[in-house]
Amino acid sequence: MRFDVNITLSDKEIPKDKSRMFLSFIKHNLSKNKKNRFEELYGKGITNRKLFAMATYLPGAIFNKNTITIPNKKIKLTISVVDMELGVEIFNSMMGSVNNTYRYKDCELTTTSVKLLREKRIENSTEIFKTLSPIVIRDHVREDNKDWFYDLSDPKGQEIFVRNLKYQLEEELPESKYFLDELEVEVLKNKKTVAQNYGINVQCNLSVLKINAKSGVLEHIYKSGVGSYKSQGFGLLDII
Repeated sequence: MRFDVNITLSDKEIPKDKSRMFLSFIKHNLSKNKKNRFEELYGKGITNRKLFAMATYLPGAIFNKNTITIPNKKIKLTISVVDMELGVEIFNSMMGSVNNTYRYKDCELTTTSVKLLREKRIENSTEIFKTLSPIVIRDHVREDNKDWFYDLSDPKGQEIFVRNLKYQLEEELPESKYFLDELEVEVLKNKKTVAQNYGINVQCNLSVLKINAKSGVLEHIYKSGVGSYKSQGFGLLDII
């Protein structure tokens, strides 16, 4: 399930750490309209992987040192949810926020409309995807509790991306474990970039990927997103 949330800002400036703001916006509306689901996803001590990804479209955005300027004060938030029940609950929560305003620090976000999108059908074993939000390739080293971030243009980054993607699929789509040997990823284009996420500058990737896998696996990747922090504004894909 995929939909757009159209938002009008009270001011042209938003924090550069925008993912934090938009996740706060989603959590606020979910807690207001679906309290039980909010607690299931974000209750104390819960760190489970979330079955959705999101991206923001910021027309004419100007990136400053600590803020982003949005000249027309309009933002489109695209949310994709692989679990239909969860998708309906988030969608309804966003619908319930139409014409309401949420304040985040000095920013006021007013939901103007919510539009359900037609998802693209996947029937082949090969698809070409482009990023709607950058992919984060993270390798967490338990021994020193440090995170390392990688460039998808580098062989090491590609290796870790495929490894992490297989872990994600085994967790989110258990039946995929029988077909993961067929999973192949080819990086057709990649641009390394940096985004701020919860106060940390994170290396990430704007990419075009060719992925070979069972059609059901490709469909899951399309709907759920890929990489780390995908429910915080990273890793949402579209089909070219």
